[in-house]
Amino acid sequence: MAYQKKLYAEFSKARSIKNNQIKKAKKMQATKANIQKLAVMARNPQFVYLRSREKKNHEITLKNYGIKLADKIVGDAIKKFNSFPATLDGLKRLQAYYKKLTNDLRGLKSSKWVTFNQAYKGRLLALAGKAADDAIASLKKFPATLAGLKQMAAFLQKMQGSLGQVRGTGWYKFEKAYGLALNNIAIKALDGYKKEISALPATVAGLKQLQTSGGNLFRFRPAPSNLKEYQDAAKDRIKEMKQGIRKIACYKELDSVGLDKKARDVALLGYNGETTLGLFVCAISKHGYKFQDYKSAGWLGSTYTLGILNRRGITLTIEMKKVEAVKGREMLVGVKVKDATSETEMTLTGWQDYALKLSGKNG
Repeated sequence: MAYQKKLYAEFSKARSIKNNQIKKAKKMQATKANIQKLAVMARNPQFVYLRSREKKNHEITLKNYGIKLADKIVGDAIKKFNSFPATLDGLKRLQAYYKKLTNDLRGLKSSKWVTFNQAYKGRLLALAGKAADDAIASLKKFPATLAGLKQMAAFLQKMQGSLGQVRGTGWYKFEKAYGLALNNIAIKALDGYKKEISALPATVAGLKQLQTSGGNLFRFRPAPSNLKEYQDAAKDRIKEMKQGIRKIACYKELDSVGLDKKARDVALLGYNGETTLGLFVCAISKHGYKFQDYKSAGWLGSTYTLGILNRRGITLTIEMKKVEAVKGREMLVGVKVKDATSETEMTLTGWQDYALKLSGKNG
């Protein structure tokens, strides 16, 4: 009998808690914390004394109150979408609000999520059209200089993160206008770009900076119509800088072989285009040939000579002339190679083939 009384007392206590929870749930404000509180309330250990159906029904009731609160939260959020103005700034703030909201409300069970997402997309598209007009108008403020080109690249990156997330007519309209403005500025900014990269030091750090400069300018589509001119300018400068880096290391080595410092920078046609006498000597030295001497043509002469030892210890004398091997550029070109018993004349291309062989790139 005492046990039955105890069970009835516990049951009555559980039912009282249940009824109080219902009253409390009806008065709850629509917050995520209260929704979580409802879930905790449903797990009250006292409910073990309720009949299973009554306990289950109470859990469902509290869950429905939670959904009702969630619907209120999501519904209020939907109403706020319309408060963002139809401007580029309004678009950005709407996107930031949506991102924060979806993070804050993650896990919330509401019957209005489909409506929420549809309302967001609808407002997003509505704002994107006007935002595109604002963005297009902003393109006029960029000067037709390298600085303006860099500003445009930064502006496009920002647009990719806002207007670019809405792949509608507004974005495609902006992309077309951006491409036209970019073409105009890129044409006028090319000389500034060449000047900037020519000022970069011939160091590993300078080379790295140059190799990323073009990518930073044109990271996103569309690219300018003269993109290849920028790429070619960068390639030419990279080639110069790599040669400059090699030159620094090479010229340190030349201090020990006796090639006069003034002669080291004399232009020479190598197997792959213009180089210097100093770099050529370094290149052949790495492949078993040893520098012996170099003689300039002097005031009245026209023949320059380079003496080297081949891999077998035989002295070779290379006679060279200064010719315009490349339009507007005079440089030394080998015309004859002699040893103690023979001599062989060379054409310009024959000299390049021979230079290729001496440099160890062939044979």
